[in-house]
Amino acid sequence: MKSNKPFVNKVLNIKVFVAREGISMAVELGWNKIVLEGYSKSVIDVILLKSLASSVINLITNDIICLGRHFLGFVPLFDSRSTNMVAHWVAGKALDFNRVNMWEFSPPPWLVSSLVKDSDLYCLDTGFLQ
Repeated sequence: MKSNKPFVNKVLNIKVFVAREGISMAVELGWNKIVLEGYSKSVIDVILLKSLASSVINLITNDIICLGRHFLGFVPLFDSRSTNMVAHWVAGKALDFNRVNMWEFSPPPWLVSSLVKDSDLYCLDTGFLQ
């Protein structure tokens, strides 16, 4: 996956690495179903083995696949930026945060309505979380 644009492969490496770290955290937290939503089609395609990648990305992708076996349900899902409202809310609010934030069971009130809308739409589309 060579590119004539500088840093493209490095950005893809970082995005795939971040996806791996998130999945690893879900394993550590003992979750049994996850949806890995991403707006980078190239990252999701690499994870789903739909496209070729560099040897570095292939190593990380293999690790993601192995980690995915820990779950009863593991769905890598491409989601366009315009449909992932939770990500938009969190990204906007992140500018106001002075520290790292994580919500596992009780998201803050400003996020709940967006989470409900996104999850209702996802359940209707896939039936995965029902």
